[in-house]
Amino acid sequence: MRRLLLTLFFAFAMTTGHAKPQAAPRGLTLLPLPSLPSPLYCKIQREMTSKYGANSPTVTKMSTEYWMKGNNLRIETQQEGSPKMVILIQDLKTAYTFKKGEKKAQRANPMLMMLMSARIRELLPQTGKRTVTGQEKIQNISCEVSTIELPQPAGQRPAGKRPGAAASIVFSPTKEWVWKDRKIALKRESARTSPDMSVHERWTVTDITVDKPLDDALFSVQGMEIVESAGLPGRRMGGRSPVPTPQKK
Repeated sequence: MRRLLLTLFFAFAMTTGHAKPQAAPRGLTLLPLPSLPSPLYCKIQREMTSKYGANSPTVTKMSTEYWMKGNNLRIETQQEGSPKMVILIQDLKTAYTFKKGEKKAQRANPMLMMLMSARIRELLPQTGKRTVTGQEKIQNISCEVSTIELPQPAGQRPAGKRPGAAASIVFSPTKEWVWKDRKIALKRESARTSPDMSVHERWTVTDITVDKPLDDALFSVQGMEIVESAGLPGRRMGGRSPVPTPQKK
């Protein structure tokens, strides 16, 4: 699970790495969900190619599904060759993680909740200098195709300066396919490079429905055994937590 969450983190950084970092929320307060149509369901197929130094490129393939209804969010994500993981966020107050098909869920800590509640923002069109290059269809939906010049990360050394310092990261122009009527990105290709590494990501929405009812059971942990995790209110983040106590929800 840790490996999968790290992969999700780097995929998330590819989408939002140009934005200013946000402070971790206090308690269980989460970032508001984006202004996407609700109810919403979509499935994304993702491929990320990473190369570090002289090592051979590594290709990671993942699928991600989102269900959003009001302030409730369900995410199912699966890395090729790994079990499918489920993240549930209930009313932007509580989140749980578990393997699909299992009957035990772990209450997620605030940092993970903040990361995962923000993850669906990848469906929003990116900000930056946008140049429209044409029109194409994704899943029979007419999309506006654009390239976007993203702001480069601040505070980095110029290439070739200060030997030994962290290498500068450069974001290449992103290519994006946007369902203009709904303001939803349906496909994106992005890349970032430095003298030491390169990461290329592309993803495509392979299924999407909007404004159709979603069953409340999708966002429920009814009947599951709940295990507490560190970082909940009343415990110091990073400190020792009591032995997890199973309880029925």
